[in-house]
Amino acid sequence: MDSEIDVDNSPAYRWINKHADFEKLFLAGDSAGGNICHHLATRAKREGIDSVISGVVLIHPYFWGKAPVDEFETRDERKRKGVEARWRVASPNSEEGVDDPLFNVVGSESVDISGLGCGRVLVVVAGDDTFARQGLGYAAKLEKSGWEGEVESPDTDNARKVVNKVAEFIQK
Repeated sequence: MDSEIDVDNSPAYRWINKHADFEKLFLAGDSAGGNICHHLATRAKREGIDSVISGVVLIHPYFWGKAPVDEFETRDERKRKGVEARWRVASPNSEEGVDDPLFNVVGSESVDISGLGCGRVLVVVAGDDTFARQGLGYAAKLEKSGWEGEVESPDTDNARKVVNKVAEFIQK
């Protein structure tokens, strides 16, 4: 039995070519996926391939740092230590701990986000999410960074409105 697949003629390949708009590519991620999307867009800019990315959608992005980003971020030591412990598991070789630039995108002065490789960013957070203040801080830092794109951060905890906002952002 021949195990080779004719990729060019596979149903998935035909479907994606029929339905996808390759001129409109978005990176989207939730939690750690949001963090990864930020870093992918930054790398795309560095690599000179940012022209293919239309926008980035960060949903409850997983950013953190040792020091709270503002007066509203949780001061609950149990929660803060829990986040730090999970980061040590995720990145055991990190010398900076939660201040690692891969994680502390918002609070770290060494992280320059003005080179984000897209023209639009949507940041979605939920009021009770431990990382909400970091997400809002990211949107604010991006606006002040000199980045020439457009950042949106809707003010809603209503799931249906969030889904509609994401769809509207992508269709724009």
